[in-house]
Amino acid sequence: MLRAQLEPAYVLNRRPYREDSALIDLLTQQHGLVRLVGRGMRRKKQPLGAILQPFAPLLISWQSKTELGQLQQAETASPPLLLSGDQTLAGFYLNELVYRLLTPLESAPSVFAHYGSAIAQLAASDSKLEPVLRQFEHALLDHLGYGLSDTQHLDGESFYQWQPQQGLVLCDHQSHIQGWHLQCIEASNYDDESVLRAAKILTRQRLEPLLAGRPLQSRQVWLQMKRGKV
Repeated sequence: MLRAQLEPAYVLNRRPYREDSALIDLLTQQHGLVRLVGRGMRRKKQPLGAILQPFAPLLISWQSKTELGQLQQAETASPPLLLSGDQTLAGFYLNELVYRLLTPLESAPSVFAHYGSAIAQLAASDSKLEPVLRQFEHALLDHLGYGLSDTQHLDGESFYQWQPQQGLVLCDHQSHIQGWHLQCIEASNYDDESVLRAAKILTRQRLEPLLAGRPLQSRQVWLQMKRGKV
């Protein structure tokens, strides 16, 4: 049986379960994605409901015999990070990526660290969203084995495309991504707008096979809000 005491964690997703409980997806520091049952969490006087909020640094105690464990205790590690507007939508997008793509109970300390950093940056009023999202996507894909190979050997002026089974492949079509774009992405240098555009294209190409044709709900909501439909 797996047990953890006061492990640093963030809530990714929460949904009703049975009469008064909840299913909670959390990103934890040592155990990666953890899925827990919070018994009685939806009762009116249950304090855990107020504690287990998205974007709040938490300390949780839990145990599990299978991929679905039991929440035993939760407390705040520090005040929740306050997101609003597009920041909130971006945060939920990161959350959905994590609980859709990580394997439960597989250690992912680098993803946890990058997630905490990304949420803190989103909460900063002067942060631009796009570089934060691209950096986190890159770190997550690297953990999943879809990272970029060593980009330093690439020719900066040549064009490349991403092939799911082969990775980066040299091509002669100028609509694809240049080597210097890839080098900037690997170095998390998004100062140039063309690098941000290239990173977005490359991220979608790498995410597509992992999402298995199931669109991200958070992205759909974001697009609908931008079109004024929500």
